[in-house]
Amino acid sequence: MKPLFLMASHELARSGYLACTLGGVSRTGLMEIVMIETNTATAIPPRPKYWDDAVRELAVDGIIGLVAEWIETNSQFEQKALKEALLRCLDTNAYTYASNLEQRYGWAPDAGLVCVLDQLTLVRAHEEVVKAWVTYHGVKVPFKEGDRVCAPTIKSGTIQRVLSSTARIGIKSDEDAENSNTMVRVIDFEDATPILGTIGTAPAAEGGAS
Repeated sequence: MKPLFLMASHELARSGYLACTLGGVSRTGLMEIVMIETNTATAIPPRPKYWDDAVRELAVDGIIGLVAEWIETNSQFEQKALKEALLRCLDTNAYTYASNLEQRYGWAPDAGLVCVLDQLTLVRAHEEVVKAWVTYHGVKVPFKEGDRVCAPTIKSGTIQRVLSSTARIGIKSDEDAENSNTMVRVIDFEDATPILGTIGTAPAAEGGAS
């Protein structure tokens, strides 16, 4: 079976694993909803967070095969126990990750294991889970290039690009433009508010759970 982080986003969206664990929210217990499908009023769960269980599991699945190879001579570990250990000790710093495994489970880490653990990436896993969230719930960004918006970290700016696969937008702030700064700030679309006519009203996403 290929690692989950190598699966296409539409595959993740169809998987029972992601449907049950995405964002740590069940499909029947969606509370604290910030986005509503405009036609059917179907609730969309909040955007997955960086440290959600689904993201952590996806990241661990990306390295578990290599870790299993490293410990294949140690018969005390089974695949299920291995994944549990990797999840409980997870850290984005490979040395700290290895130290956690040593202290909590009696492992004897070496440079080879540290190299393997260093390949774990929550950033990539989070992006894939977000893509699956977008696909599964049919989330559509209610903005277009050229729209004027503001955000908690941006007083005012213009949308330069729309990243549909992750439901994010790239904004060039007026302040950056005035300072000849070419930086485009990428934020979650739900953090932006239209400047003209609807200041203070959060935009609604299109789409909903099928």
